[in-house]
Amino acid sequence: MTQTHHRRALSVRTRSWLLCALAALALLGCGRGCGSEPVAVLAQVAGTVERDEVGAIEAWRTAAVDAGIALGEAVRTGPDGSAQLQLQGGGGLRMGANALVRFGGQPDETPTLELGGGEIEVEAGEALDIVTEFGPVRVERGGRVRAIRGDEGTQLEVLFGLAQLEDGARLTAGEHYAGPTAAPSVATAAAAPAGRPDTARHGPEGDSASDPDTAGDSTEADATGDDQDAASTDMDDAPGEGTLRGDGPRLPSVSPVEFSVAAGAGGVVHHPAPPALVGIRTGCADGEVRVASGGSTVVYTGGGTVGVRLARGRSRYEVYCGGQLGAGGQLTVTGDAGRQRLNTASQRHGVDADGRRYTFLYEGALPTLALRWPNAPSAEQYSVRLTGTRGRARLTSSSPSATVPRSALREGELTFQFEGGGRTSPVTRVTLRYDTATPTAYLASPPDRGFGAGASVSVAGTAQPGSRVSVGGQELTLDRRGSFSATATADAGGIAVRITTTRGVHYFVRRAAGG
Repeated sequence: MTQTHHRRALSVRTRSWLLCALAALALLGCGRGCGSEPVAVLAQVAGTVERDEVGAIEAWRTAAVDAGIALGEAVRTGPDGSAQLQLQGGGGLRMGANALVRFGGQPDETPTLELGGGEIEVEAGEALDIVTEFGPVRVERGGRVRAIRGDEGTQLEVLFGLAQLEDGARLTAGEHYAGPTAAPSVATAAAAPAGRPDTARHGPEGDSASDPDTAGDSTEADATGDDQDAASTDMDDAPGEGTLRGDGPRLPSVSPVEFSVAAGAGGVVHHPAPPALVGIRTGCADGEVRVASGGSTVVYTGGGTVGVRLARGRSRYEVYCGGQLGAGGQLTVTGDAGRQRLNTASQRHGVDADGRRYTFLYEGALPTLALRWPNAPSAEQYSVRLTGTRGRARLTSSSPSATVPRSALREGELTFQFEGGGRTSPVTRVTLRYDTATPTAYLASPPDRGFGAGASVSVAGTAQPGSRVSVGGQELTLDRRGSFSATATADAGGIAVRITTTRGVHYFVRRAAGG
C-alpha cells in the first residue's frame, strides 16, 4: 500500500533553497576554472534545452547532445523541452518540461542534483543527493526517484530502491513524500525556536549533557535574528506559467539600482534597510517585469535592465518581452546585512562505541570524529567498520581508537563498530547535521553608504568553507578559513556580494552614499 510521509521542518531555520540559483562548487579554496571535468553528459535533447557554464552562470545558451556539464553548471528545459543526461559513475537523469537542475558537490565524487523546478527522474548508479528546499534526499545506489517541484513545494516518489530524508526517515519503492507547502512569515519564524532538534549538540540523543572529554570541542551557534530565520525558510519556489496578472499599477524602471541579476535568478537579498532596488536584466528593449508580493502585483517597464523595488519578504517576478513570458523567479529580502562573524573552524568530537545514537550540529566545515572503544579487550590490532562515509569502509589501528577525517564524512548518518580480540563493540550511530542557525556570511567591508556611485570599492568578508563568492562578475578565491577580499566597481546605487552555497544563493548589499 502506498504510504505518504509528511513532516514539519525541524526548525524555521530549515534548509535553504533557491530557484534558478548558483550551485556551490563545494571545494575549499576552489578558484576560477575548478570543476571543469564533466560530471554529466547530455545524451538526448528535445525542444528547448539550455545550459550555462562556470564563468558565465545564468548566461543561458542552447545545449547540444554530447555536451559535458561540469560542477556548478546547470541545465534547464523550456515548456516544450526534455532532456536525458548520463551521470558520472553511472545512472542517469531525465528532465521533463520547465525543469532546472544544477550540479553541485565536490570533484571526484558523485555530484549533487539541485532541483530548481519542474519534474525530474533520477537513477542512481552511485548513491547521490537530490537537494530540495527541505534539504538533501539521499538516493541509495541503484535507486530511482521521481521529484516534482512546483508552486506548492516538492513532491518525491520512490520508484525503485531506497531514499533517505535528512532527518533519517527512509522511503521505499511506492512511497511518497510531500515537502513543506508554505513558508512561515517573519513573525512566525521569530516565534518558533522550539522547532530546533532537542538532542544534545555534542552528546548522545536524549542526553542533556555532553561527553566531558569533548565539551570544549564544539561551539554553540548564536541566534541570527528574525531576518535570518526568514531567509532560511522563504527560499525560491518554481516560477508560475504566466500566472501573474498584468493589470496592476504600471511604473517606470526604478533608478538607480543597487545591483542587477539575470532574468530567472533567485535567492535571498540581505539588505541593510529594505526595500532593495534590484535590476532585472530582461535582454529586450520593451521589457516588462511583474512583481508580486503581499497579495498585489506591480508592473515595472523599461528597456534592457528593469529596476524593481522589493519590500522585505518574498517577492515573485516574471519577465515579459514583447508581451511574451520569459523567465521568472523569486527573491526574498531580509534586514540581515551580514554583520555577524562566522566560526568556520572544523570541530573535533569524541564518540564512544557504546551502541547509542549521537547527533552533532556543525557550523562550517564538517567535523573530525575521534572514535573510541571503552573497555576493549587486548589485541594487537583493531579494525573499525564504517557505513555512510565517503569511500571508507574500514579503518585499522593498533589501539581501540581511530580518527575519521572530515574529508571522509558527509552530512547524514554513519555507523561504526570496532572489532578486535575476538569481540565486537556495539554498533554506534552518528548523525551530522548542518546547523541552519549559522549565518551564511560575514561582510566586513565596504560599509553601508561608505562609497560613491560607480566607485572602486574594497570588498572583504568571510563565507562558509565550500562557498563560491563573486562580485561584479568577478569570482573570488577563498582561503582555508573562508576569507575573501577584492576590489570591485559599484553600480550607481550600490554593490552586492554574491555568495553561493549548496543551500542557496545570497546577495549581501551595501548602498552607495546618497542612495
